[in-house]
Amino acid sequence: PSLKRGFPYMAAFAGVMGPEDGVDELLQSIRYIVNELGRRDILFVLLGDGSVREQAQANAAAWGITDVVDFPGMIRDDFVLRQYLCTADVLLSPEPLTPLNICSTFIKVGEYMALGKPIVAYELPETRHTAQDAAVYLKPGDTQAFGRAILTLLDDLPRRQVMGETGQKRIKECLCWEHQQDELFRAYAIATSRR
Repeated sequence: PSLKRGFPYMAAFAGVMGPEDGVDELLQSIRYIVNELGRRDILFVLLGDGSVREQAQANAAAWGITDVVDFPGMIRDDFVLRQYLCTADVLLSPEPLTPLNICSTFIKVGEYMALGKPIVAYELPETRHTAQDAAVYLKPGDTQAFGRAILTLLDDLPRRQVMGETGQKRIKECLCWEHQQDELFRAYAIATSRR
């Protein structure tokens, strides 16, 4: 609760803050939520560091949203990171449509699911394959739709709970190591046999 700093809601992003990670798009969504839709009851926490962090902080200041956006930096303590993510009501995966992101599985998506949290993400093949019904998917680049999806989930606790439970179940029954190790070993065997 203290991590929410008195806000009723918290939405969080965790990860590297590089050009391909969607931090600028996420801030545009936050600007829309705050400045266009007038919602100031949500604390947005952007956990991580990278080459676009300083510009993201400058944009947040220029857009007048620093009172609802927190940049704690890279959290290296697993317990503290988990506290932030568990405190959040919704977790965010704003990676844009790029050649790299089309074929990337984002570790954060699995981590968000394991914690039983609903996810807002752009429609990317690997994100959908991983999260399935644990996430809401938006057309890549539609920052306003991304913002509205955050609000829709925040305003629907039962849906958030179902999505969170769905994600945890998928991790436990399909994506955890004990279910994936044979697949990985097969892939390694195929890759090494082609040498």
